Amino acid sequence: MSVEEAYTPFSITTQTTTVVKSGAGRIKRVIIPTPGANATVKIYDNTAGSGAAIILDTVTFPAALISDGPVVIELGVAFATGLTVVTAGATMAVDGAYL
Repeated sequence: MSVEEAYTPFSITTQTTTVVKSGAGRIKRVIIPTPGANATVKIYDNTAGSGAAIILDTVTFPAALISDGPVVIELGVAFATGLTVVTAGATMAVDGAYL
C-alpha cells in the first residue's frame, strides 16, 4: 500500500502579494498555465512579500514569450515561516500545491 501526501492547491489570478500559508510546510510545485509577457513571480518563506526567497531569483517572462505554457516549476522545498507569492508586471494565473 502506498501513502501519498495530500497537497493543497492554490491559485492566484491578479498582480498581488498573496500569503498562501502561515507556518511551516512544503511547496511542491508552481504552474503558470499561460505565461504573461513581462510578468514576474517571486516566492518567499515569509508571511510578507520580502525576506527569505524560496526561488532565489524572480521568475520573469520576456516580452516575446518562448512558450505558450504551461510552465511547471517543480520545487519540493520546505518553508518555515510561511508561503507568500508575489506576482507583478502583468496579470497571469499562478497555480501551485503545498503541504
